[in-house]
Amino acid sequence: MSWVKHELKEVGLVTLYFLSCFGIILTLRKLFLADYQIKVYALSAAVVGALMAAKIALLLGHTRAGTRFDVALTHHAKTPLGWHALFYPGGFLHVSKSGDAWSPMPWRAVQRVAWMTLSREPRV
Repeated sequence: MSWVKHELKEVGLVTLYFLSCFGIILTLRKLFLADYQIKVYALSAAVVGALMAAKIALLLGHTRAGTRFDVALTHHAKTPLGWHALFYPGGFLHVSKSGDAWSPMPWRAVQRVAWMTLSREPRV
């Protein structure tokens, strides 16, 4: 029973939002078609569409679409491998790193760290 309450609470507000949006669109459609004496009954389509759109929006909100990585590239002139590339999950530079590589050329350092990071098994 608590699952049903949770589902109604979570889906309810999003459904109301989509229902109001679809209702406005369908009202405009009905008013436009009334000029041509065409009757349209679309309330059930608006309700079903709002429920489907709300559920899809909530499911996509909980779906992992992939990991976004950022790169930090720094030049260290006093070392033979002067360029250091650091891959980290987007927005977490000082928290965690996914990989790093050194190279005399900046593009090569980025290429190496990208290959090392993306070819690894994903962490769950």
